[in-house]
Amino acid sequence: MADDEYEWKLATQKFGAGTPSSPHQLVAKRVLIGEELERMVAASALLTELTETSAYKVLQDKYRILKDHIGIVTRQAASKSQNQHDILDINNKLDDLLSALKAFEDRTKHNISQRYGVESDVMKTFKAALAWEFDNIFAYRFCYHLRNYSQHCGAPISNIQASAYAENGRIITYCKLTMRSHHLLKQYDWHSMVKSDLENSPDEFDMGPVLEALMASCSRVYAKLLISNEEYINEACEVISQMAGEISHGEWPILVGIKRGIKQGDQLETIRIRPVKLNLVTAVNGALQQSKAILVGQ
Repeated sequence: MADDEYEWKLATQKFGAGTPSSPHQLVAKRVLIGEELERMVAASALLTELTETSAYKVLQDKYRILKDHIGIVTRQAASKSQNQHDILDINNKLDDLLSALKAFEDRTKHNISQRYGVESDVMKTFKAALAWEFDNIFAYRFCYHLRNYSQHCGAPISNIQASAYAENGRIITYCKLTMRSHHLLKQYDWHSMVKSDLENSPDEFDMGPVLEALMASCSRVYAKLLISNEEYINEACEVISQMAGEISHGEWPILVGIKRGIKQGDQLETIRIRPVKLNLVTAVNGALQQSKAILVGQ
């Protein structure tokens, strides 16, 4: 059913203000007029796309999962209960991270294209940010092509060394994800820049610092993406904040749609609920400030 079948109202949800059987009370404040609903939906969609459902967030989650598993393997080394299956599983989680890296580019380009167009300034900024990282940062261009290597040639990590030792009464843990340049070069036809990188690298190198540098690259790309959206972000935050500002402190603003022509007391299927997500405003403003700090001096 289309939203024009509904009369939409700004309402407040009072927690603990209803009856024992229905402790949360909805109180309508006013009817939405003109394009208020459309503006609110568009504002929430933009901020959600840039924060909660962004491909960058997925990438961060995959990196955290990989780091957590490396931590498990390292702690097992400290307790001498290392599990070979867990160690091998690091390669699978690395694959997930590399796939998320590709999705970060592809999904973000798609979203920008749908929202602003393929020739938009936001798209140009995003593509330029990706190109800068590829041209200047080994970790980014290596990992970008490592995904294809992994798909065609198998596990890229040659060896995983996890160890623990005592020092000054403390247990020091260490985990090294070993890559072998000669093996990588032998198995795959690399991009010319990556091939040159590997030819001039030590035969063995630790993938851990490379992954840290990769995530730093992606944080700069995401920062540039957010800042290129700043005007639109501010407009969206203003839409949400203004509507939420009509609700008293301590109450929760929501939008309630009631199907036209339905009498009071009819079934709840005739009611739609849309949250007014103030948390998105807080999240995106925090991300914007962090983005500006990341890019200071670049």
